[in-house]
Amino acid sequence: MVMEVERARLGLAGSGRVRLLDVKTGPLLGGSYLGQPGIVRAWHMDKTHWLGVLLDASAPEQTVRELVDLSFSLTE
Repeated sequence: MVMEVERARLGLAGSGRVRLLDVKTGPLLGGSYLGQPGIVRAWHMDKTHWLGVLLDASAPEQTVRELVDLSFSLTE
C-alpha cells in the first residue's frame, strides 16, 4: 500500500507529508531493517510484521527492491 502520511505521525523531523510504502516482513528480519535510511515502523499496520519505506529516495533502491520482493513472497 502506498499512502501519504504526516511526517510528525512517523516521528520524522519537519512538516508536511511523505509518501510511504507499507511492506510485510517477519519480526526478526523486519527489525534488522529498522534504523536504516528511509525505513520506519509501519504507520497503521501491525508493527511486528510490517515496515514503512519512505518514498523520498532516502532508502537505497536495492533495499526497497528486497523489501518489496520479501513482502510479495509473504503475501502471495
